[in-house]
Amino acid sequence: MLKDGSNFWSCCRYNSNNAWNANGNNGFFNNNNMYNSNGCRPLSNYQRSRMITIDDIIGAYKVARRNKRKSADQVEFELHWEANCLRLYEDIVSRSFRPTAYTFVTDYPKPREVFASDMATRVLHHYLDIRLRPLLEKRMSSHTYNNRVDMGQAACQNALINDIYEVSRGFTRDAWIVKVDLSGCFPNINQDIAYRQLVSVILEDYEGEDKDELIYMLQVCVFSYPTHHCYRKSPISKWAAIKPEKSLFNKPDGIGAAIGHLIWQNAVNYYFHEIDEWVLSLGINYERFVDDMVFVVDNKTAFLSYILPELRRRLATLGAAMNESKTYCQHYTKGVEWLGCHIKMDRIYVNHRIVGRGINKAHRMNHHVSARHVEHLLSSINSYLGVCKNVNGFNQAMRIIRAMSDKWWKYVAFNRRRVCLQAVPAYSYRNRIIHQFNLK
Repeated sequence: MLKDGSNFWSCCRYNSNNAWNANGNNGFFNNNNMYNSNGCRPLSNYQRSRMITIDDIIGAYKVARRNKRKSADQVEFELHWEANCLRLYEDIVSRSFRPTAYTFVTDYPKPREVFASDMATRVLHHYLDIRLRPLLEKRMSSHTYNNRVDMGQAACQNALINDIYEVSRGFTRDAWIVKVDLSGCFPNINQDIAYRQLVSVILEDYEGEDKDELIYMLQVCVFSYPTHHCYRKSPISKWAAIKPEKSLFNKPDGIGAAIGHLIWQNAVNYYFHEIDEWVLSLGINYERFVDDMVFVVDNKTAFLSYILPELRRRLATLGAAMNESKTYCQHYTKGVEWLGCHIKMDRIYVNHRIVGRGINKAHRMNHHVSARHVEHLLSSINSYLGVCKNVNGFNQAMRIIRAMSDKWWKYVAFNRRRVCLQAVPAYSYRNRIIHQFNLK
């Protein structure tokens, strides 16, 4: 607070034109025009120090565009990327950024509502991700695997196998597998809780000079309410296939995480970290992949009678609930379906649904046998073969290979050792480019 004659000027604004001041003669508080000719202006009239730099925005943009170079909004943004990055920078500094989004419905593996951001909003998501991810990695348990560095589905599957072996003492004692699935996880996330959790991480752990800007961007991304301003890329009739309780269009403001927004991948993963810590503090072998939880216990009765009810109660405090119809409890010798694989005592198989999708993809590609579709075939079929290769799924991989038309063997070959398709030399990517552009 600064003194100007008998008035003490506050650094707090009253509105866009006035600031608070205290009259030193009578002690009354008032507000006055801060653009007057007084010798002392309120502190808020001076330009705030800008801790974020344009280089920070450009760096986040280059990361955000990495896998989006061909998307329409990225192409439009890149036409004038310098001016767009500068405009984004100014919007952040002036606290005037307004996010935009679009939505569509995916059909596989089941109808799902997805929200995508325009390029400017995506840059904000990556700016947050670059700074928040290292902090969250330090806090989160090593028993949660989604959207984390050097982790993923395969690591989570291997951890479950190790848990089964450990609790059963090398398959010599009884052990039970309890699998829990949360009902409508993303659509029921409480945004206030998620925001408070992430703000706490920033305030306690983040040491960068752009802390204020980071909190502002977090507010913008978490409370973006995409259903208020998005446009639909899918026909509205497609929403009929989605259960009403799983669509954000049927949720009140403050409830629901937008599937497709990067910020929510981090936020939802961290949302249940207190439950992770509680379960592990009990000495229970436990793994989590987003909203899928699996426990391996040696006392089924105690777990179902005491631990599971307490888990329900703790989930309820976060606005989440178990999907009782998907709760699974069986002896480990029965095996368990986990993240697309069926885990048995001594072997792992790929889920039949995934193999079926691979076979259907091969049948669809059989209608487009030509040199120009070789790259599409390799990327599509090899993705399914890779899943089979990582487990005991060679015979399942061969089912996909046998579904391919014999006409494809003119262009590709099957490598049995690596369990993948490869283009024959004459139709390799290099030779196809040479032929397409008549190069020598």
